[in-house]
Amino acid sequence: MVTFETQEPAQELRAAGMPAEQADAVVRSIVKSHTGLSTKHDIERLEMRMENRFALVDAKFDKLTWMMGILIAIALANFAKQFF
Repeated sequence: MVTFETQEPAQELRAAGMPAEQADAVVRSIVKSHTGLSTKHDIERLEMRMENRFALVDAKFDKLTWMMGILIAIALANFAKQFF
């Protein structure tokens, strides 16, 4: 969750001449717009999870590649056996 200091920006807006109610409304709108945003930590955790999943998929494809190679070799051996 993104934390956002609300008093300081509201005070700055008031100091710039904005009415207090309007300044508070602007700051509340900014806080609402930032609700639910991902933090850098959230993104890093997601990247780690994705890397782990991709590693599993890569391992499965490596195994599948070997299995397909063996099956092709067996099929070629059976095919060659018919002619020799």
